[in-house]
Amino acid sequence: RSMRSITYCWRQLRTFTYGGAVGADFATTREQQAAVAAIGRQGTFLLQGVTGSGKTEVYLRVIEPLLQAGKQVLVLVPEIGLTPQTIARFKDRFNVPVAVLHSSLAEGERAMNWVNARAGAAGIILGTRSAVFTPLANPGAIIVDEEHDASYKQQDGFRYSARDLAVLRGQLEKVPVVLGSATPSLESLHNVETGKYQQVLLTSRPPGTASETYELLDTRHLEKIDGFTRVSAERRRRRAERGNQVLVFSIAGGSPRHDVQ
Repeated sequence: RSMRSITYCWRQLRTFTYGGAVGADFATTREQQAAVAAIGRQGTFLLQGVTGSGKTEVYLRVIEPLLQAGKQVLVLVPEIGLTPQTIARFKDRFNVPVAVLHSSLAEGERAMNWVNARAGAAGIILGTRSAVFTPLANPGAIIVDEEHDASYKQQDGFRYSARDLAVLRGQLEKVPVVLGSATPSLESLHNVETGKYQQVLLTSRPPGTASETYELLDTRHLEKIDGFTRVSAERRRRRAERGNQVLVFSIAGGSPRHDVQ
């Protein structure tokens, strides 16, 4: 019954229609503009940008003309936990159907999303590593976010690297592949050096974006309370009084030699 329903739905599906972009009227930086211009129609591009430099905005700018041309875009993310915020970002920006594929979905929903991608009814296909095998009716580009993440590697059973398969698929389907990361893998950096990939850099954040600060405290000669210095405890207290959250990492089974603020 389920397969009959899916087959019926397949016959009723039509290629998606691009409904325009929303909220794309803000200015991009020169680096972002150069990055979008550098990503061509074919090849593998390593988009290396510092945290907060606007890599996602580059993805969106690259995707827009493809959707206008009726092309589909496959977007891979390393973890299921990242999909809700990524889905929201794409849906807020583009008025096109988005198909989501990951193991936490019910089988029927996952199968229907697969059918939508195969039939060309979904403009954007977003998923974790196994989504790299999703057939597309009109492929336009493949984007691998956080390409360095080890989650893209299937370690047991049928072993594969979704990132490497995405690059191969891009070559076979003659579409651009964008690998995004603030800390690229050594393999990708090597492929840049050997000319297999083209590197696109984002070295700064957009104006008005606050940057994080770091302070390293040598705790060897500072008084500690429950393994942390008074300075660290006082700063956590002040943050909590302001209503902020504080994330604390500690070495299991021992006291830290340094506090990182």
